[in-house]
Amino acid sequence: MSNTPGIQSWNRLEPRPRSDKYERALRAEVRDALWMMTRQWQFGEFQAEDSGSAIFSRVNVKTSTLNKYQLQGQSVQDMNINEPLETNIEKESPEFDLLMRMEMGRHWENLVRTEVTKENALQATPLSNAALEAELELVFDEYRSPTGLGGDLNFYVPQDIANDTTESLFFSNPELYQATEAAAGRAIDGSLLYNWLKTPTNNANIYVTLINVSAFVSSTIGSCGTKFVQWFERTYSIPDVATESGWHPQHLEYQFACAAPNDDTQSSHVFIADEYHQGRLDWYAFDYPESTSAYNNLKVYDSSYTEEEFHTVIPTTASFAGMPHSRWWKMEDKRVDFGDINPATTDIAKISFSEFALVYSNDWMIFPYTVPAGSISDIKSLVVTDCFGQRTSISPANERNNNDWSRWSFFGLHTRGGAANANLRLFIPPVIDQLQESEPIESVNFIRDETANMVWGIEKIIPNGLGGGMDAYETALKHVDFLKQKANPSATTPADNDAKIEYQISNTVPENWIPFTPVRIGGLSSREIQLQRAAMPRFIDGLTGNDIERVRPRSVLLSGPSPYYIFEEEVPRSGAIVKRTWQRTRTETGKIVTWLGRRKINGRGEGHSNLSFDRIIDKRE
Repeated sequence: MSNTPGIQSWNRLEPRPRSDKYERALRAEVRDALWMMTRQWQFGEFQAEDSGSAIFSRVNVKTSTLNKYQLQGQSVQDMNINEPLETNIEKESPEFDLLMRMEMGRHWENLVRTEVTKENALQATPLSNAALEAELELVFDEYRSPTGLGGDLNFYVPQDIANDTTESLFFSNPELYQATEAAAGRAIDGSLLYNWLKTPTNNANIYVTLINVSAFVSSTIGSCGTKFVQWFERTYSIPDVATESGWHPQHLEYQFACAAPNDDTQSSHVFIADEYHQGRLDWYAFDYPESTSAYNNLKVYDSSYTEEEFHTVIPTTASFAGMPHSRWWKMEDKRVDFGDINPATTDIAKISFSEFALVYSNDWMIFPYTVPAGSISDIKSLVVTDCFGQRTSISPANERNNNDWSRWSFFGLHTRGGAANANLRLFIPPVIDQLQESEPIESVNFIRDETANMVWGIEKIIPNGLGGGMDAYETALKHVDFLKQKANPSATTPADNDAKIEYQISNTVPENWIPFTPVRIGGLSSREIQLQRAAMPRFIDGLTGNDIERVRPRSVLLSGPSPYYIFEEEVPRSGAIVKRTWQRTRTETGKIVTWLGRRKINGRGEGHSNLSFDRIIDKRE
C-alpha cells in the first residue's frame, strides 16, 4: 500500500446499476436528517472550492461600424446602416409591369390633386371646387394623351395584331393584352413619367404649359416631380445606377465586400462574401481576405465610425431551459427533457451539445454587453474581480493559429489563406430578422443532360406582365400556336411514295428550354470549360425573319449578358434552381423596405431533353 499523499476529486458521478429497475432510485426518498446530509455529501454539495466567486468585471471594447461596401469590383458606395445589408446587396431595377405602371400613374394623380388643393387654399382668391376640379381634369387628360417627349404617357397597345409578329409575345398573352387595352386612354403610365423626371433638366409641368390653367396650378405641378421620384424610390429600393448589381451571372451568386475602420487610426477591416446565394445573409457568409491590396478603394478610414468604451458589469450565472440544478431535491423544468435525446452514431454535434448541457452547464458566467448591428467589436481586455479582491485577466480561449485543426470558434470569421493567428473580433452584420417573400415571378431550373452533353436552363416561371408569374411551359405553347396562326405555310407538298420510314434532321424541345453548350475558354490549348448560352431554332413553316427564327429566353435570369457564360461547376449533377422574388421587411426604426432579389437552391437531379439529330423514324400517314 502506497503512502504517497494525494487528493481525490470527482467532477462527475455516474451510477453502475446491477438491475434494470430504477423506480426506487428515482424516487428521491426523504429520510432522517443524517441520511439527507450524507446524500448532500455524496453529491459534493459540501465540497468547497479554493476559489472566489466573480462579483465584478470591467471590459474594454473597441467598436467600429461598416461605412463602405463594393459590389463585385464595381464602384465603392456608402453603407446605409438603416437598411438591411441584403437590400444594399440584392436590390435591382424592376421591370415596370402593368400594375406597377398604373400604381405610379394613380399616385401621380393623387399627389397632384393633394398639392394643388393645398396651394389653392393659400391663394388670395381661391378657385371653387368645381373650377379647380375642371382644371385638374384638363391637366390629367393632357397627361393621358400628351404630345411631346417623343411619345406619350399613355399605355402603348400595338394595333396590327393580324400581321405584327414582332409583338407576338404580347399578343399571345391575352390577359396582359386585354388589361393593357382597357387601361389605354384611361390611366397614366407612371413609369414613363418617372423615367422622364430622372433627367434633371426635365420638369413635370411640361404638358401643363400646353393648356390654359391657373399659374399656381402649373407651378405646383412642376414642384411635384421631385416628390413623385422620392416616393417611388422610397417605396421600392433600387440601385442608384441601373447596371450596378451584386449578382454575378457566371457564378449564379452574389459577390461583394464591405469595410469598417480599424482601431489603428489609419486602415480598415475588410470582409468579403463571394458565395452568398441562400437569400438569408449572416456572419457565416463572410471571410477575412489574406491580402487587402485588391480592396484599397474600399478602405476609407473615418474616425466617426469608431468608438471605445469601458464597460463595467456584474456577472451572472448562465442559465437555459431544462438546465440541471445543482441541488439534489430541486427538480428541473419538465418541458425540456434532455434524457429523451436519441442521437444516431453520426450525430456528433447533438451528442456534444447534450453532454455539455448536462455536465458543464453551471460552469459558465454571462457578462452582458450589447453591440450595434453593422459593427465589428474587439475586446481589448476583460478583468474579473472575485469576492477575495483578486483580479484575473481573461484571455480568449481560441487565440491560436488560424489553420490549427483543433481550434474551434462558433462566431469567428475565417481568414482566407495564410497561417496567421486567428482574428478574434466579433462581426454583427446589419441583416434581416423577419422577411416577407412573394411567390416567384421568375424561376429557372438548371439541369445536366448527359445524353445531349449540355446543360438546360428550363424556365419554370416567367413574368406575366401583371405583377406576378405564370407557367412558362403553358405560355410557350400559346406563343407557338399564335405564331402558327400567323404563318403562311408553303403550298408545296412532298412527292407521294410507299416508303415506310423517313429521315428527320432534328426534333425539338419546348420553347422554355434554353440550351447551354460547353465551350473551351482561352484557345485550343486551354482545358477550361464554361457553359455558353445558345439558342434553339424555331421550326414553323411559313415564318421568316431574325426575330422568330431562334427561341430567346423570356426571363431576366437567363437573359443576362451577351454572350452569356456560366462556370461549369455552378451546375452540379443535382442541378440548381434560381428564383427571383419580391422581398419586404420592416427595419428597427419602422421603415418598410421592398426590393427585388434572387436566391439559388439545390436542384432535383439530372434530366433528359430527348433532343436528337439525324434520325430514321416511322413515316407519318
